[in-house]
Amino acid sequence: MRKFSNLQTLIILGTDSEPEVSGPTLIKFVQYVLSTPEFLLRIYHHPPFDLCALILSDIIGADLQFVLNTGDNEVAHIRFLSGTGRLFRSLRLNKFGTIPDINGEPSKSIDRLYDILRLCPLLEEFTINHADSLLASDHESNYPSLKKVSILNLEHYFSLGFLNSVSFNLPNLCEFSLGLNYTANKKTDIIIINMPYSSLDSLTWHDCTWVNDDNDVEAYIKLKTETGLRYYYCNKHLFLPVDESRYLLATQNARFDINCKGLKEFRRTAYLSYPQYNWIF
Repeated sequence: MRKFSNLQTLIILGTDSEPEVSGPTLIKFVQYVLSTPEFLLRIYHHPPFDLCALILSDIIGADLQFVLNTGDNEVAHIRFLSGTGRLFRSLRLNKFGTIPDINGEPSKSIDRLYDILRLCPLLEEFTINHADSLLASDHESNYPSLKKVSILNLEHYFSLGFLNSVSFNLPNLCEFSLGLNYTANKKTDIIIINMPYSSLDSLTWHDCTWVNDDNDVEAYIKLKTETGLRYYYCNKHLFLPVDESRYLLATQNARFDINCKGLKEFRRTAYLSYPQYNWIF
């Protein structure tokens, strides 16, 4: 690799299986990847199957894509992280909704997230894109290194019940972002965000169906924390306390029901676009 100091893209093609490399070689290879300004690695068969992309660091943009349907006994991204997971501080996983669990079985459970966290004990930041759905789990563990999580492109018809598990298992979480694909008839449903074990510096709501006009910016917030229960009205220019009755009657506006130990700032934005509006409690 030292002979190709400007290398940015490497494509590896396989006909039957992924390239076999030893553990030490793989670790050295990943260390090299993390030192490059930009790197893209694709490992797939011919013809290509579905892929899941694992971006090792948002800052440098290293991007690995794994075959999802290999017929192997061990899931590709799990096999890769088993040898290299301790190297990473930041991961972004695309097409999360299609990846199997650690046993290679189809799954909709949030346990797929914990499969990855178990192999990356130093991870501080994790983004899941195109999650599709995440079902609740009884999994109980502790991943203290993770401080920032983004879960984007969830479908509107799935429950957010998994958030209680995320809150319990990530004790040092301080920045959380959530994005749902809401249809028109669901946009005025109360959005329940239950994270009772989390004390958050910021909570960001992404909505890819948000029109982002003057009327659509209006929202009502029910916030329950250790200090009590409060209600707020907010728009582009105002952030005011209101009573419960006004919150309950605002059936034509976005309404958020947030339960957490503490929250300093709530942000709302159209999905991956600006402007972003923020309100400080």
